[in-house]
Amino acid sequence: MILAKFALLLAGHLGCSRRAVRGRDMHHDIAATSLPTLSDEDKLSYIDAELCLMGKKATLRLNGTKNKFEELQAAHQIQAGIAAFLPFHRLLMHAHDNLIREECGYEGTQPCWDESREAGDFTTSDVFDPVLGFGGDGVGDTGCIVDGPFAEYTNSLGPGYWITDHCITRFMSNNASSSAAQEFLDVCYKKETFVDMIDGVVSSGDLIIYLHHTWLEKVFWNWQALDLPACLTEMGG
Repeated sequence: MILAKFALLLAGHLGCSRRAVRGRDMHHDIAATSLPTLSDEDKLSYIDAELCLMGKKATLRLNGTKNKFEELQAAHQIQAGIAAFLPFHRLLMHAHDNLIREECGYEGTQPCWDESREAGDFTTSDVFDPVLGFGGDGVGDTGCIVDGPFAEYTNSLGPGYWITDHCITRFMSNNASSSAAQEFLDVCYKKETFVDMIDGVVSSGDLIIYLHHTWLEKVFWNWQALDLPACLTEMGG
């Protein structure tokens, strides 16, 4: 049922454009511009678009969802650790990009977060600025974020598959973030199939997911570009 309704979401906001089905066009159209490099005005414009999406009433009747942001979150919950993980997120990022444009009038680029440049030092990134970013690390045992534009948001979905009201949680680790370094990306690029490159499921209740997966999309495309056209439609798992 969720898959069918996600298809409706995509049908209404994605269309059948060439960039929707070809990784190369997707990569160029949703430019991999790292958030810290944007102007203050552009950062605020992007954040306002996300807040707008949170205020748009849900229409797909997915369990527990109250707005368009949570409809995307519900769609994200259906994916699992299979080879379709990366293509699924390519489609999800594109649906999100179209929603903030068509529903909220956003005109800027979909930013990413070049995690390789800040590997091992995530907590000091401008991405977590309380005014021009997404707020800082979570606090206490609950991990609730307490500053930034999304600190007061109550999420209806999660943890996991539960439907409960809760804060946006965040537990950052500079040590764990070291695995985003370029040396580890170079290892990924040497893999023969992207089945070997599957990432873990990331919580879709934190807005950081759209920066993270736009960056991951860039990494995925860089890998595909090493052997075109063979890798463009590579599917397994």
